[in-house]
Amino acid sequence: MPQATNVQTDAKVRASMLVCPGGAKTPKPLLDRWNTEIVKVLNTPDVRENLLKHGQTAGPTSREELGKFIAEENVKWGRIIRERKITAD
Repeated sequence: MPQATNVQTDAKVRASMLVCPGGAKTPKPLLDRWNTEIVKVLNTPDVRENLLKHGQTAGPTSREELGKFIAEENVKWGRIIRERKITAD
C-alpha cells in the first residue's frame, strides 16, 4: 500500500476531540464548571502520560476557544465543499 510522505497538516487539526456538549438551556455556570474540571483532569501527569502511550496529546481549551475553532473550521470546510461541489451522494 502506498505511503503518504511529506504531507503538510494544519497545526490545529486534531486526530480526535473530546467535546462535551450541553443543551441550549444548560446554565453557563454549570458549563464553565464542567470545562474547568475537564481541563484539570486533562492537565494531570497520569492522564497526559496515558494519552501519550496511545499516541495522543491533551490540548485542553476554553469553551470560547473551542467555539471559535469550530466556527473557523465550518467556514474553511464549507468553502472547500462549495468550491469543489462536494455532495453527500
